[in-house]
Amino acid sequence: MKRIMLLAALALLATAGAARAESSLVGLMQAWWSYTAYEDTLPAVDEDATQTGFGLRRARAGWSYKQGDLGGLVVGEVTGDRVYVLEAYGDWKVNELLGLRAGRFGGVGSQAGCLTSSAKLDLIDVNLVGSRWSSATVGSDGRTIGAQLNLTPNEVFSLRVLAHNGTGNWNLDFTPSNSSHGDPTAVDEDDEPAPTMVDTGALPQLDFGVYANPTPALAVGFTYGLPHEFRQTTGSLTAFVYYTAPRSFLKFDYATLMHNPVWDENDADYTSLGYSLTAGYGLTKKAELVGRYETWDEDTDVDYDTEDPGEADPSFVKNFALGLNYYVNPEAKYDQVLKAAFTLRMDEMPEGVDIADPYLFQLMWQIYL
Repeated sequence: MKRIMLLAALALLATAGAARAESSLVGLMQAWWSYTAYEDTLPAVDEDATQTGFGLRRARAGWSYKQGDLGGLVVGEVTGDRVYVLEAYGDWKVNELLGLRAGRFGGVGSQAGCLTSSAKLDLIDVNLVGSRWSSATVGSDGRTIGAQLNLTPNEVFSLRVLAHNGTGNWNLDFTPSNSSHGDPTAVDEDDEPAPTMVDTGALPQLDFGVYANPTPALAVGFTYGLPHEFRQTTGSLTAFVYYTAPRSFLKFDYATLMHNPVWDENDADYTSLGYSLTAGYGLTKKAELVGRYETWDEDTDVDYDTEDPGEADPSFVKNFALGLNYYVNPEAKYDQVLKAAFTLRMDEMPEGVDIADPYLFQLMWQIYL
């Protein structure tokens, strides 16, 4: 009974506080159309193949609030046939130097992965660096469940330390292990509890980030994610340099992924790395031209005979994209945007391996609240 009364009191206080807080609804809708053309090297297809599709790049709705030094955000997302909570976190500004965020959110990691607002993507989709970093570490949406400490010693530098589960897909487990590793009630042939669960230990997944804004036009950052034997076994190192001028911008993103370095007893460890270079120029107040070149090497240990010009690394991806952004209202440019982008896949393949390189053309209409 005491617990019920305490929960009721906390709920009442939270409701009263929310009534005095600054709150607002947030939302984002990105509808898109795509046309893909494949060369006639597509397996089992004797002629050129094309595909046209319609869909939602993303649809989001949520609620944000702020009251004094406290704040928070709850956002749900619809992607295809999946509906889920994308972000749900609380913020506490302890003082001018220190801040705390806890919940499910995009924390320390690749700037391209999720820290750049989805409404402010340069092209229709995130670059290879962001998507490969996300899928190899916390998850495809770049969010994780944990707590992050933000330290801001001055107006130029900021430091972040993120302690998290290593994935955004499972919550706190009150047993001393990760429930995704097995069934704690299972027994072996001797009717003893089977060791199907893995003790994840007292140390959480840890990521560290250093960010700087030397000038209003320049932003740089560096992050390092430690691998964890029983949580997320992929370590990561990312960096970015963004320069923004009144009518143009230049962005560089880089990431290295160290897969399974904690497993010394086998040969499962390997390294991936890639970079992306994006540039944009405002043709008019409403029209912006954007270009991007990006590469990703999934396994740097794969080394074909470089003396044979017909050999190439099949895990090496290269893309070139050119796009045009049209802002309906330049004064609130992201509220409604029309985007068009053409992407050319230039993957390197060994001689005799016929895998089609698609030419992809996309249109997207964005409405942002």
